Amino acid sequence: MQYTAVGDAVNVAARLMEEAKGDQILASQPCVDAIHRSQALQPLGDVPLKGRDQRVGIYSISWISS
Repeated sequence: MQYTAVGDAVNVAARLMEEAKGDQILASQPCVDAIHRSQALQPLGDVPLKGRDQRVGIYSISWISS
């Protein structure tokens, strides 16, 4: 059996993967709303994503090893 995920969230995630550089992790606003570590987030503004009429607010997530 094979499974696949579909829907708007999956499409946005795929577009964010395309936008990310090398070791960068990008997240949309709904993901950021679920994260309780705001110090790890850097807002990058609203960007246009392929297949969407409205711009999407994105953030870069910084992971600091301790």
